[in-house]
Amino acid sequence: MLKRLALRTLMQPSVGRLLSRLRRDRCAIVMMHRFAVPESARPGHDPTRLRTLLAHLRSIGVSLLAVDEAVQHYAIAGGHGSAARPPAVAVTVDDGYADFSDVGLPVFEEYDCPVTGFVVPDVIDGKRWFWWDQVEWALLHASRHRLALELDGNPLRLSWDSAEERGVHHRTLCERLKGVDDATRQTFLTDLSQVADVPVTSDMPTAYRVLSWDELRSCERRGARFGPHTMSHPILSRCTESQSRDEIVQASARVLDALENPSRVFCYPNGCTQDFGAREILALRSTGMMAAVSAVPGLVRPVSIGTDQDAIWRVPRFAYDDRHGVMPRLLFL
Repeated sequence: MLKRLALRTLMQPSVGRLLSRLRRDRCAIVMMHRFAVPESARPGHDPTRLRTLLAHLRSIGVSLLAVDEAVQHYAIAGGHGSAARPPAVAVTVDDGYADFSDVGLPVFEEYDCPVTGFVVPDVIDGKRWFWWDQVEWALLHASRHRLALELDGNPLRLSWDSAEERGVHHRTLCERLKGVDDATRQTFLTDLSQVADVPVTSDMPTAYRVLSWDELRSCERRGARFGPHTMSHPILSRCTESQSRDEIVQASARVLDALENPSRVFCYPNGCTQDFGAREILALRSTGMMAAVSAVPGLVRPVSIGTDQDAIWRVPRFAYDDRHGVMPRLLFL
């Protein structure tokens, strides 16, 4: 009850405005993914809740910034005698799905909120589709609901009688597949396709469609920006050194060349502490990028960068959470 009372107090506009004046020089970069499409049962961020959050942040004096601006103002320039800045939020959206343009971007436009997406050129170019979508597709269309498989030399049994149980298998499989290298993952995907009797073709199903380069440029003209998210979305620490470098350097060059106003912030796939390291930072320094964002939660403040020269290549981000009061609490408390 005390927690609920504290959250209600925090969401009062007068309290928020006071905290905005007191809690300076801090920025929360927010990580989003897919948006809920009204005619689809697919889960995603609710645009109505997003409107409520953006309206509240505007009402209490929180600045809404593009991620390039947030990094420049709160990290790079933050420790060099700049005047105290108001608290800020920068919104990022990973992977470049088509629902960004159809559902998400109109909400950001409505509240004059800059937004930065991170895109994967090989998926845009039709060379592949995301492996987690392949897993979902295979489970969704499997000819049987009892599957015997092997993952990285270990037997695996899947069994489900409802959509909820199938969803649990999907989430569990995705977590396990993050822990293996690309070759092992691809072997499993091939086996899953065969055992489930669901061919995975090169043609991406409409449900998993990503924005084309032309559509990305159209979104740019509506105020969005896009940065690189590697060429094919591997977990970089599980790549060889040359593969990791190519994923970073080629994706950065492709995005900078293909878009009209590209972001110069890179985004690590998965983005946990163990998913990238010194060799990835070294590769990024040669790309024309100015920073990189992770999925490690934390505020961007001058103290979080300090004298650590590599900190700009592991800028923290919070996972988006639209529950009442969560984002103001992260920003102010």
